[in-house]
Amino acid sequence: MTSENGPVPSATYRLQCSSVFTFDHARELLPYLQQLGVSDLYTSPLFAARPGSPHGYDVIDPTRFNPELGGAEGFAALATELKRRGMGLLLDIVPNHMLAGSENAWWADVLEHGRDSPWAAFFDIDWSAGGKIVLPVLGRKLSEVLAAGELRVEADGDRSWLRYHDRRFPLRSGTETSSLREALSRQHYVLTYWREGMAQLNYRRFFDVNDLAGVRQEDGRVFDATHSLVRQLAGERSFSGLRIDAVDALHDPAAYLERLAAIAPDAYLLVEKILAGGEALPESWPVEGTTGYEFLIAVNSLFVDQDGLEVLKDAYTQFTGRSRSFAAVVFDAKRHVARELYPAELARLARDLRALAEQLAPGLGEDDAKDALVAVAAGFPVYRTYVAGFTVSKRDRSIVERAIGAARERTGASAAIDLLERVLLLDVPDAQRQAALDFVMRWQQFTGSLVAGLEDTAFYRYNVLVSMNEVGANPDGPRAMSVAAFHEFNGRRCTHTPYALNATATHDTKRGEDVRARLDVLSELAGEWAERQQGWSVLASGLRSLVQGERAPTPNDETLIYQTLVGAWPLDDNDLPEFRERLRAYLIKAAREAKERTSWLGPDQDYERALTGFADALFAAQPFLDALLPFQQRIAELSVVNSLAQVVLKIASPGVPDIYQGTEFWDLSLVDPDNRRSVDFETRARVLDQLTQSEPSAALVRELLESWQDGRIKLHVTHRALSFRRTSAALFAEGDYVALDVTGEHADNVLAFARRDGDSWVIAAVARLTAHLGPLPVGETWDSTRMQLPPGAPSAWRNVLTNETLSTTSGALPVAEMFSCLPIALLAASA
Repeated sequence: MTSENGPVPSATYRLQCSSVFTFDHARELLPYLQQLGVSDLYTSPLFAARPGSPHGYDVIDPTRFNPELGGAEGFAALATELKRRGMGLLLDIVPNHMLAGSENAWWADVLEHGRDSPWAAFFDIDWSAGGKIVLPVLGRKLSEVLAAGELRVEADGDRSWLRYHDRRFPLRSGTETSSLREALSRQHYVLTYWREGMAQLNYRRFFDVNDLAGVRQEDGRVFDATHSLVRQLAGERSFSGLRIDAVDALHDPAAYLERLAAIAPDAYLLVEKILAGGEALPESWPVEGTTGYEFLIAVNSLFVDQDGLEVLKDAYTQFTGRSRSFAAVVFDAKRHVARELYPAELARLARDLRALAEQLAPGLGEDDAKDALVAVAAGFPVYRTYVAGFTVSKRDRSIVERAIGAARERTGASAAIDLLERVLLLDVPDAQRQAALDFVMRWQQFTGSLVAGLEDTAFYRYNVLVSMNEVGANPDGPRAMSVAAFHEFNGRRCTHTPYALNATATHDTKRGEDVRARLDVLSELAGEWAERQQGWSVLASGLRSLVQGERAPTPNDETLIYQTLVGAWPLDDNDLPEFRERLRAYLIKAAREAKERTSWLGPDQDYERALTGFADALFAAQPFLDALLPFQQRIAELSVVNSLAQVVLKIASPGVPDIYQGTEFWDLSLVDPDNRRSVDFETRARVLDQLTQSEPSAALVRELLESWQDGRIKLHVTHRALSFRRTSAALFAEGDYVALDVTGEHADNVLAFARRDGDSWVIAAVARLTAHLGPLPVGETWDSTRMQLPPGAPSAWRNVLTNETLSTTSGALPVAEMFSCLPIALLAASA
């Protein structure tokens, strides 16, 4: 199928490419992916990146392919094989930033030549700060570094470099190096102690990553230079689509997307854009939709019991002593992040606001300006507004007014907030409008960065039910989704973004899709969870420590440990040693992200040792394990319904299903880098070959369910549903969305909808919130439950997953027959 912007995939499969998974590896995998039912390969960035990069987002040259992946020759072979098989390629590109390191020749040239470099205009640098680039890279003060002899000069060809451990910096031509301090003073950059330099930074970063420098795509020359390879590949039709990374970090996303659509007019375009709090994608953008986080949030929330969630909140307060709302946690986390991670950006905005105040409200102090900026930015309910001219849209005005209101509510009214409101709404005299617009354009990039306060701080501070702490989660707090609300959500997507991705796992999710599926069950057993958690804590009391007079781990970290054990405990005991190591790394990262007892900027190794030591000791505490494991295993079995249901919903709902690498088996991964581990594709391909030796049947499904731990049942459901979708592409791409009513005793435990395109029909039906019905409830459990069909619907159906046939009676299908051996069904109209 083809949309206005290009060919629409039937399904995508995301691969993380690196030096250990190259173009050749991807090419060899194509037969398996095609057999699975995938139409388009979806890759991480493929352009030249920092040597050894595990992800490709640290680009050093967007005009050539990464040689570690196989270079241009390797890509050409992959592209040729994709075309031969009739498959597409969804390519991830990174327009917002590049590596700020010597491996990037453009950046190195700017360091050597300053403003005179032809690449100086490519990077978002504030040259007004003394005309030099501030590099906060030193581990201690410069005088101490020099005294220790940690800086040395080295030659490389006709260029001289300054070496500092694993970093190096180019020296201006003709620099006399007999006195290093004097030589440093002559450079176009300043090396500073990182703690001091954070407040002096004068180049825009990607979030708070000093090694990633912002690129000025608003400059047409920069766009042309950085997209020359994209333009070439578009002309060669070497890709079918583009995924634009971090679109909200750009100066003017709409203008950038228009330029991109012009050079790749036949491409299927997607943006990595987090739709927060019910936000809609700007309709003017020439894209098909987002990479699917909003779908992930919706489908996960469908398997959470709202009443149980309220019980979990009370249990969390009792266990941790914390009672603050999620919104309050987010607000404070954003304020903390603004001051700790973005002091230089905050200072620049404060300087510019005070300059405007000289004409609008004289006397604004620096501290008052910063306080207002932090309070209003922390109150933003979305990533950013999209003001690009002198008109503020109704949407953007509403967002600003909400943020201003939140700031006043939490910090009190002030003249500084009043002024900031006027500036953000461009309610200023004509003489100040251009300066105000310039301020707003930079401010919009700042508020997006503060989402780190949500994603990488609040999500690790608020541990009520961590399966709901995912990118795009409701900023007012976790909330379950009813059947009616899910139908409404899918209906909107069918109307407005029918070709957006449907994701359930990505390289950026906080935990694997089946970890979330397990943890969601806790909302159905909330009272039991509360009792068991308290009991485990008593059993583990002798394993805790005191660090600086305080309990370690904290109760908040302790509940995170218990939830992680329940959610990610491996299915094979042989994997336990590796899991213990993975858990240690995860807990340190989670604690540092929370920034409460330790952090990336100020690691507390004593606390971290106590935290990981506690977790390690749990594996050897037999009374604890005896109490934990029976419950954990019950949760894992109950969650199978959730896991398989979300597979079918992802594939049948409006949108394009995206499979993250390896998740066709159970996905028990944690946050990156854990979710970027190597995948055993050989086993998956072998199992798929075995499954496809014969037609599916109810007997086969029963057999697979009996050994559900091996993951074959998930692979079977994924393969059957994807294959049917591929052979019925028009039905899924163009079909209407029809919510179906379910009646009877367990009506609330079934979600069903149809996709209809003319005479073609398909029905997806899944069970939900079934813990009270036992594991894998089938057959007579559903005797009194019926699924009503609309007038004109076919009367004969075939279950794609089991090959069973069903017939309607009085315009309805008996759910007991539909769920005869599996409480998930995908029904095709039978001739």
